[in-house]
Amino acid sequence: MKILQLDCLFVKRIGTVELCLRVSEDKFNNMGILRVDVRSDYEQENELYGIFSLVTPEIEKMLGCKGVLTKAPIYAVERMKAIQKVGFTKSEHFLIGKTGYAYDGYWTLK
Repeated sequence: MKILQLDCLFVKRIGTVELCLRVSEDKFNNMGILRVDVRSDYEQENELYGIFSLVTPEIEKMLGCKGVLTKAPIYAVERMKAIQKVGFTKSEHFLIGKTGYAYDGYWTLK
């Protein structure tokens, strides 16, 4: 899904939104994964809040999942502020990849 934003009279692409359902044997099984990738000049709390608040209410219905997870690295302060406003909380669990590698920095919305 491409993110479009109306800016005055112009429509421009600012990034992408990806959704998928996670099937795994860790704490994130049957959760929707939300990936939001925006241009660096849109990596701001208000811009990100607008995107996350638009997309997240529909994910469980679209994917039939039990919650949503998204990644916010420790340095992504603006992203963390935005997703907290939407209702995400930092997960205490690591996401375990198919090779067994543990990934940190995931936030969940249940």
